[in-house]
Amino acid sequence: MIVSILLAAAATAPFAGGERLEYNLTWMGMHVGRMSLAVEDAGEHWRFSLASRTEGSGAKIYPIQEDLFSLVRKSDFQTIYFRKETRRAKKPDKSEETLFDPEWGWYFYGHFRPLGGPCVDTLSFIHLLRLDPASLRAPPRAYDRGKFYRLAFEEAGKQQITVNGLSRLARKVVPRMVSEEGSRKKKGSMTLWFGPAPFNVPLRIDFSIPLGTLKAELVCEP
Repeated sequence: MIVSILLAAAATAPFAGGERLEYNLTWMGMHVGRMSLAVEDAGEHWRFSLASRTEGSGAKIYPIQEDLFSLVRKSDFQTIYFRKETRRAKKPDKSEETLFDPEWGWYFYGHFRPLGGPCVDTLSFIHLLRLDPASLRAPPRAYDRGKFYRLAFEEAGKQQITVNGLSRLARKVVPRMVSEEGSRKKKGSMTLWFGPAPFNVPLRIDFSIPLGTLKAELVCEP
């Protein structure tokens, strides 16, 4: 069921190679940095990337640069490769990568481990939500740093929001990620607002962080 839904949705993906979305990052009303989401067409795969950097007062409070990369199979939206790079002032650079082999049923994160079924990484997961609302009914598991999470979604309907000074009608989605061990919900959850079909562009993304909410607001779209 999951694969059939994603196959149909992937055939009419609302994004294409060359798409690049630019966002301003704000925290407690202050501009603290920038973020971008990009899509590349890699033949039988989608290549997604996210780049975020603090700047100005944000860099003084918490200087960080983070880059995420994922390679996703077009046929079923299964993640094949995921990498996260983090650079912080006065700290060693950190790079984490994971390889997935769904045919053999394993993934590699430090060592080989059983995969246990379809999954989507936390970056391509944002684009998964753009495919088709029907795919939200039975999404694959989410993957993050060697662990898998069950996904559930709260569709909050359409809301009027302000983006870059303009009023926009957006579809609000609140994903919930719960560990497969049945313990607490994963911290760092997101709330997303998507623009109208057919592109379903993320107009705003709120990230829950230890000290409040980090807001990414779209400033440039294709």
